[in-house]
Amino acid sequence: MELKYGQSAKEKGVYIVGACGWNSIPCDLGTDFLKRKFEGTLAYVDTVVRINTGPAGYCINTGTYESLILGVKSHVDGSEAALHKLITPKPLPKLNNSPNFRPPLAKFEEPSLSSWTMPFMGSDKAVVQRSQYFDYHENGQSPVNIRTYFTVGTLWTMIQLAIWGAIFGFFALFGPIRRFLFNHPEECSFGMFKKSGPTKEQIKGASFDYFFFGTGWERGESPKNDLPIKKAAAVCHGPDIGYIGTSAHICSAALALLNDSEKLPKDGGVMTTASAFRHTRIYEYLSEMGVAFDMAAKSK
Repeated sequence: MELKYGQSAKEKGVYIVGACGWNSIPCDLGTDFLKRKFEGTLAYVDTVVRINTGPAGYCINTGTYESLILGVKSHVDGSEAALHKLITPKPLPKLNNSPNFRPPLAKFEEPSLSSWTMPFMGSDKAVVQRSQYFDYHENGQSPVNIRTYFTVGTLWTMIQLAIWGAIFGFFALFGPIRRFLFNHPEECSFGMFKKSGPTKEQIKGASFDYFFFGTGWERGESPKNDLPIKKAAAVCHGPDIGYIGTSAHICSAALALLNDSEKLPKDGGVMTTASAFRHTRIYEYLSEMGVAFDMAAKSK
C-alpha cells in the first residue's frame, strides 16, 4: 500500500491509515502511549498480549487462520523482510537499545503480570517499527525497539501450543499441504479456529489485556553512551478482540480522521495509527468504546 500509493497520497493530501483493527491499534498506540508517558527516553518495549475467556471458552474465525498461514509463508520466504526494507530505506541511529536475550519460551515476572510467554508472530511488531521509523525521521524522536509476545495460561498449555505452532508452521511452507490447511481449519487447529467464529456467549465473556514493559534512560542520560536501566509499564484493557474490540478500534480511527483532521500530520500519505493519530483524541474515543490505556504498576 505504501509503495503503491504513498507518494501520490502525499501529493494530494490524502491520509491512508492501515492496521486500524485489533492488529495493530492496541500495540501501536500502546507503545506510543508509553513512549510519551515515559519520564526520560524509552529504549525498548516488551509487549505481552493476553486473551481472557469466559466459561464458554473461545474460538477464532478462520479469516485469522488464513492470514496466519500466509504470514508464515511470507516470513520464511523473505518477502516480508524485503518489503520492510523498501518502505523504510533510511537508516536509524545506533543506540544502546537492544534488549537482553530472552528464550522463546520464558516467564514474565512483573507486578502487573506473571505468566509464561512465547513470541507473537502477528503484524504488530512490523507496524510499530514503521511508526518508530516515522517518528524519528519526521519528528526527530528517538526510535523504540520492540519485541512482541503472547500468553494463554499455564506452562503446559504454552508447550502444547508451541508444538502445534512448530508443526503448523512447517506444513504451511509447502503448497499442497498449505491447501489442505486452508480447507480444513477446524481439524488442523483442534477447534481453535472455526468458520462460524465465536458464539455470542463466547464474545460476551471474552476480553484482552495488552501489557507494555518499557526500559529506557533517565532524563539527562545519553542514549548513545549509557545503558538503559529505567523501567516503566503500561497496559491496554479491552473487550472481545474479534468483534467488539475490532469494531471499537476501527470506529475510533474513523472518528479521529473525521473530527480531528487539523491534528493529523501536515502532509498526507500512507501511515500507521500512531503516526497519524498521535495528537488526536483517539484515546478518548477508544475509552468511550471500552478500550482503555493506563500506566501500570512500576516494573521491578
